[in-house]
Amino acid sequence: MKFSILLICIFLSACAFYPAVDNNHTPKCNLITKRLTLDVEGDPSLINSSKSPQDAMAIITATVAVGAVTAVISGSIVLVGNAIHWIEQEGTCDDGIIKRAIRELNESLQPSGAVLDEDQDEF
Repeated sequence: MKFSILLICIFLSACAFYPAVDNNHTPKCNLITKRLTLDVEGDPSLINSSKSPQDAMAIITATVAVGAVTAVISGSIVLVGNAIHWIEQEGTCDDGIIKRAIRELNESLQPSGAVLDEDQDEF
């Protein structure tokens, strides 16, 4: 019983990673998605409050486990979110890769009289 209460306390206040919106990032154009960062939150006071070396080791082990699990899950969310943000930025902004490729294609098609519509929403 004592050990389960200790574990609950550890999991509630251990080092944890979480995705956060990057407010310092200024996008090049008006985008719907936001760039994400991986932030960390932790409470190191648990290690100092342990009564024995075994308790301290259990707290450290659980903190590392919780930190690793939250880092993998939150890191995956940040990775996918930033990939979506990058795709939107490159497809929406005038200096993006997709818009630039359409302009270059239009320039190469102009001698033949064919032109792609850049503002078309559907393919």
